[in-house]
Amino acid sequence: QLQQLMVDSREDLASSRRYYGMYLILLEMLERMQGHLIAAVKTRYVPEIDVIVGKTQALMAETRALRQRTQQDRRVLNANLEAQELTLRAAALYKDYLNEQAQQVAAARERLNHDIAIARNTYETVKLSGELVALMNSSQQLLDNLLQRQLPPLRAFENLEMKREFERLTARIKAQSAG
Repeated sequence: QLQQLMVDSREDLASSRRYYGMYLILLEMLERMQGHLIAAVKTRYVPEIDVIVGKTQALMAETRALRQRTQQDRRVLNANLEAQELTLRAAALYKDYLNEQAQQVAAARERLNHDIAIARNTYETVKLSGELVALMNSSQQLLDNLLQRQLPPLRAFENLEMKREFERLTARIKAQSAG
């Protein structure tokens, strides 16, 4: 939906920033999930399988010992050994499967880290573009406001009061000289 919003807005910077930011967050979440899976395989699932294998091997030794001591219930003990052998084969197969899946996820995670770097770079590009556009709009408003301020033209100083005083002084001096 964010991608469509960005397309519909013709890459409006606010929409683009939301899209690329959310995309980056989704990639980072996926990378963390992959990391958790890899860690869980190594630290939980494989060790638990190894514990089950060890217990199964011990149980097999016990089953064989029971079978050697008695002729009764051999059919049950043989069935138990078959089930235990199947458990060992299934455990080995599943352990290999988990390790293979963890390796595939690790390889995908490496590619994902590359994608995250590109997504982060793109997000920062959009963010900086938005900051520049905002700065340009802000400065343009300031310039427009300044240019709209019209001052009346500068009026020439005619020094009228000085002229009047000069005329009065001249008239007084003339009047005193004449008289």
